Order: sequence, then C-alpha cells, then structure tokens
Amino acid sequence: MKLYAVNMVVFLVFAVSALHGQTSTPTNTGPLCKPADIDATFSFADAPAGEQTIVIHLHNVTSQPCRLRGELAPSFAVDGHGATIETCWLCARDGRPDAEAIRRNNDFVIPGDGYTQVAYRWSSVGDKCQKVDWATIGVEWDGRANLLFQNMHWKPHVCSIMQISGYKSDVIAATRPTTSAETTLKVTPPPVPIYADEFIQLNLELRSSQNVVGPTGRCPELYAVYENGSGATRFEAILPDGYGTLVLNATDEPNLFISGYSDELPAQFKGYMRLCETAGKRTTTTVTLPASLEAPIHVVPQANLNSVRHIVWRAENSSTHEPVFVTADVHFDILDPDTLPQNWGPQVEGIGAGLSVDKTTFTLGETIPLHLRWENFSASKKLGVGECGGPQPRVEIQDALHRVLGTLIDYDMGCMGHGWGPFSVELGKQHSNFASLRYSKMGYFISSDAKPITEPGVYYLLAVWSPPTLEERTDQTESQFPGAKYTFGERYATARSLPVRIDILPGKN
Repeated sequence: MKLYAVNMVVFLVFAVSALHGQTSTPTNTGPLCKPADIDATFSFADAPAGEQTIVIHLHNVTSQPCRLRGELAPSFAVDGHGATIETCWLCARDGRPDAEAIRRNNDFVIPGDGYTQVAYRWSSVGDKCQKVDWATIGVEWDGRANLLFQNMHWKPHVCSIMQISGYKSDVIAATRPTTSAETTLKVTPPPVPIYADEFIQLNLELRSSQNVVGPTGRCPELYAVYENGSGATRFEAILPDGYGTLVLNATDEPNLFISGYSDELPAQFKGYMRLCETAGKRTTTTVTLPASLEAPIHVVPQANLNSVRHIVWRAENSSTHEPVFVTADVHFDILDPDTLPQNWGPQVEGIGAGLSVDKTTFTLGETIPLHLRWENFSASKKLGVGECGGPQPRVEIQDALHRVLGTLIDYDMGCMGHGWGPFSVELGKQHSNFASLRYSKMGYFISSDAKPITEPGVYYLLAVWSPPTLEERTDQTESQFPGAKYTFGERYATARSLPVRIDILPGKN
C-alpha cells in the first residue's frame, strides 16, 4: 500500500496570459522529446469573463532537456460526430498567425524535470456557437501520441476562433504553494493486495492547511489521467461513489439509480438529489475503479488503477470560487489473481469450479473479495452460456458446521445485452470473474430467502457452477442474431470448488 499526496495547480491569470505573449525560448538544441517522457495534466475554467480556457501542462519526467516541435493542434467531436472548430496557433492580435513567434517557438526546449504549458482560449458567447463533447490533440515529437479529452463534466462552448498559445514555461506548475497554505490530495487504497480482476474503492481526502481551497458543495468533480494502451493519454471524468444514486432527502435509504455523466438530472427526477451531494462541503469522498481491464467491465478503454497516473479533484478557492485542480500522482501495484490458491474441487461430468480469496481473515463490515473460476474440461454435451457470460458460478455460504446458510448470486447489472445467444461454452478454456460479499446494515449480501451473515464467526465459501446444456431450437426462427438457433436446455451437472474457510472478526466500535 502507498499513500499519495501532491500539491495543487491553481487556474489563475498565468494560464490566460500565456495567450498574449511568449517568454524567451531556450536555445533550441537537444533531442526531440519522446512522448513517453512527457507527462501531461490539465486544467480548465470559464475565464476570463465571457471566455473559456483549457491548459495542457507538460512535465519532462527525465533529467535531460528535450525539444517540443510543432503544433498541438486539436480536433473535436460532438454527439459522436466531428465538429469543425477553427483554430490559430500563435496568432497576433489581428487574428493572423505570427510568423516570428512561430519561428521562435518551434523546437521549444523543455528542461530536465521542467514544465511547459499550452493554453487554448475562445469566446463562449456569441451568435454562432458550437458545443463540444470531446477533443483529440495530436503530438509528433520523437514518436506520435494523442491527448484525449472525453466524458468531462465541463463542456466547451465555442463561439469564436480558438486561440492557441504555443509552448510556454509553465509558471503555474512550477510555482508550488507555500507551506503555510499547502493544499494536497491524499489518495488511500485499501490496506490489502490489489488483484487485477477486482474493483477497488479508494479514499480521497482534500487537505488545505488554512482552508484556502475547499470542495464546491456539489458532488466531487473528479478526473483521471491514464494511458489507454494505444499510446494515448486520456483526461476523463471518474464518478464518486453515490453519483448515480438518487434520494429525496439526505436521510433516505437509496433505492433509485441512474447512469451517466450529466450533472443535470432528467425532468422526471425533479426534487431528487444525488447521494454524494448530501455530503455537502465534506473534504473526503470515495471512488471505485477497476484494478485493470481484466476486471468485469463493459466499456473499454476505462480508467483503471493499472494505467492511471493522476487523480484530480476540481475544487475551488474558498474566497473567490475560482477553480483549483488538486492533483495526486498515483501508482498501484497490481497482482495476478492466478497466483492465489485456486481451490478447484473434483470434476463432475467433465466440469469444475474453483474459488480464491485475497485473505482468510476479515473484520465484520469489511468487503470480502472473491475470485470465481470455472471450466468445461470434457463435458459430454454442449453447454450453454448467455451473451453476458451467465450462468456463472454462485457462491455458497456455510457456517462452521458446513450447514448451508445461503447463496450469493452476483448479477452482472453492467451488461444489458442485445438478445443474442445462447452460445457454446468452449472446451478447455478457464473462465474467471470477480465478485464480492459487501456488508450492509442487514448483514452481507446474499439471496433474499437466506439468513444473512450478521455476526463474527467461522464460515466456509464455495463456488457452485450448474451450467445448462445447449440445445437446438425446435421452433422455426428466422432471426439472424448470433446464437438465435439455440436455446438453453436442462441443467447438465453441478460442480463445487473446495470449501474456503474465512474468519470474520468483530468490527471496531
């Protein structure tokens, strides 16, 4: 486990002034920068009045200077379609490119461990405006890469030519707050190993020694900066826990959930509030992210602990309410779940099931991670599986005397499906998934007709897999959907993992 805390980046007039002149450029010597050696973060604001600004902050993470060559030219899209936005790199006040400024700015040298910024500014009011959902900024230094803005709470509203500053020494990033007004973001992972197929809840704490910076009072506006696996750095919103859960009053038990990034609720939910809004101006929040792309997710790419480099809380100056981007540099050690004991039970009719747990001792109330495994080794019949991968193993819960208390069914609410299938379970391919026992006031989540685990003690957990057979349809169907000619048959057999003992200790008062 590691703790992470990094100072803030304040969106001040320094970023805006970058568009009105260039500092002297260092001697244009040295190799071109490699994209992998340039770390990137961002800030943005509705400033100055009537305008909007985005600033890309670049950091040379090596000790050697290198050159940044060429324009960081953006392209845009709205509702999934390209949007035409006119841009101008290093324009003079008459709106035309400044040839001399471009010449001086080309091959801009960023020192070792140095900072550079590029600012984009435009008018946000006017007769002809274009809304933008996301942007792609291409770089061509010693190698090609992209910077991608997507799924942002803040939406650009472009009503003019977009003015681009060119490279400029980053006064904001290089000038850290004084110790007397230090502001940091602390990111704390759980005190356990993190395995690649898990979802992990992080605790975030916004710290400002003199309360110079604080939360906005709305749901925390959080962002991740991460690599998407194809050479691109993504700047993307991540949702705090409770963002999609709606309540009428702060004391209500949550019973309504919606998805999406929009801060505006649909009209039918007038009067509701997001659960995370009930916290008000609290300086702490939690966010749950997949450990890696091996977790059971359905949207790729996605911010995940294996690739994220920065977590950002967009807070505000407590006096002026100007935005303040408080950034934590993060790195997580992600382990392979196949290194855990797999506890395969005996094969039954050619099928088998296994179960792994991260550890065997838990405190009452602590989430219990489970790694389910199953395989069709040599079944004598075709076995059926749905479009979303089900039926997957259930988790059987036994007491210390091996009496069955109930069964956890981990319904995958993230997969909506298209009505395709069923399909055949492949022979000889091991399958796995992550589930968890989560605690509520009524005990650990298990099926509604079973006694919940409500007290400390010794328990046993087993993975139980009962796949159906795959049968050809007898009715005549003309559907062209994949798998349309098949249907689920009867239960083929039931395989169980070895029982895995866990000890649940009393919780802390």
